[in-house]
Amino acid sequence: MAVSTDKSGITHLITFNEMMEQKRKLEELLGKYGVASPGEIEEKIKKGDVPEHPAYEDYLSALSLEDNISKLKDQIHRMIDRGDITLLILRFLGFARIARDKFSDIVAGMEIFDDRMVLVFSDGSEMTVMYPIETKYSFHWQRKDGIIRIDTAPHHHGVKTFPNHIHYGSEKDVREIP
Repeated sequence: MAVSTDKSGITHLITFNEMMEQKRKLEELLGKYGVASPGEIEEKIKKGDVPEHPAYEDYLSALSLEDNISKLKDQIHRMIDRGDITLLILRFLGFARIARDKFSDIVAGMEIFDDRMVLVFSDGSEMTVMYPIETKYSFHWQRKDGIIRIDTAPHHHGVKTFPNHIHYGSEKDVREIP
């Protein structure tokens, strides 16, 4: 695996790093008030639970950070949709970090390719992750007794949650996402 260092690769890295920095700042600001969203800061101000100053300024900053993060996410998704590999690899690296830090007791190994990531579990099963963005994804878990795959491939028009669907046990057993 190689991460591009050409001009577009550097742009991708800068965009991704900026989004992560904005998220860090937002989490820090929300943590200051023990809340999960800017709206909760506003509620605390209205109830008199926190002094209006500097809480209102922090509320406005949190709104701005949330908006910036949303715009950066949209930009990153457009880059991934265009096939810009650097950002896809960065997303896989984020998943790998989570697997290593949070699930080391069940993840025996992992491999990152240009278009997918494969997790190997301690029971011998494997999960392949492809296109991990909100609008396009495929999580394929291959087990001894069959498969479970959640994806957005647009070929099951009869499913109420189209294009989102689950293959449960086999390719033929297709279900809507609950």
